Amino acid sequence: MGAIYVIKPDRSDFLSSLSPDPITKSVEIKHIEVDSANHSWKIHLVGQRQGTDEFWYNIAEKLKAEIPQVKQVEFVWDELEAVDDISYMANVIKNFTPPPIVAVEDKPVKQTNGGRRRSRKRGSLVGEVNQPHIPINNIDIEQNNVAIKGEVVASERRTLRTGKILVTFDLWDHTDSITCKLFLEPEDDIPDISVGQWLEVKGNVQFQSFEQELALMVHQFNYAEPPPLLQDHAEKKRVELHLHTKMSGLDGVLDVEEAVRQAAAWGHPAVAITDHGVVQAFPAAYFAGR
Repeated sequence: MGAIYVIKPDRSDFLSSLSPDPITKSVEIKHIEVDSANHSWKIHLVGQRQGTDEFWYNIAEKLKAEIPQVKQVEFVWDELEAVDDISYMANVIKNFTPPPIVAVEDKPVKQTNGGRRRSRKRGSLVGEVNQPHIPINNIDIEQNNVAIKGEVVASERRTLRTGKILVTFDLWDHTDSITCKLFLEPEDDIPDISVGQWLEVKGNVQFQSFEQELALMVHQFNYAEPPPLLQDHAEKKRVELHLHTKMSGLDGVLDVEEAVRQAAAWGHPAVAITDHGVVQAFPAAYFAGR
């Protein structure tokens, strides 16, 4: 078995010389494992996987054409949180250069931003999405520049080991749902995204190797109005005579209070609850109808 050498390129974006695609400019190379015996390169990239298998196959072919001694090229994606702590600290120590000690005159310094570096404001993320929305159930492959609209049904915010903040929320548009991810720096304004809001979201759809599903990497979003509620304009209102609530095991999932409230909003004079062999919904229906 031949030796395997680990090298780190001087430029982490040298792949951009092989293709003008924005993906090659945005990815960061962690290191390259060189197998001298098999003439193969294993290129480790940092972050979430981007691009399709065909895209990276073409990049590998171009790289082999540029370097004939390389017979095989493999791209490996290392999650940001999976970076080894020891390697991280070793890299920090290796690249750390103590600042020179310079005697300076003590002068008051006027700071316009409280001494903090300029952060990304909420306005740079929140803005009008000027392109048609597509139904979420039409998203089945990786693609760029996608716009969707839907209701937030789940939302979470957490701090990664790298210090960045990850805002994750699930969007549902009555056809399907998809997870949306937004990466922020600690100094950035954190947008208010909570369950029940309607949002327009624009970004790139990428496959997430950890979750084994597609997710939308958010570039821009905007708060949206929910679609108009369904109205009953019939002059003679109906009466629902076959309604199962969640008290009907393996059959109903509806809260009786919600059913009564909706029937009243439509102007229905009554509603009949027909659960299977149980009456547990009757007290709740009584109080909801008062």
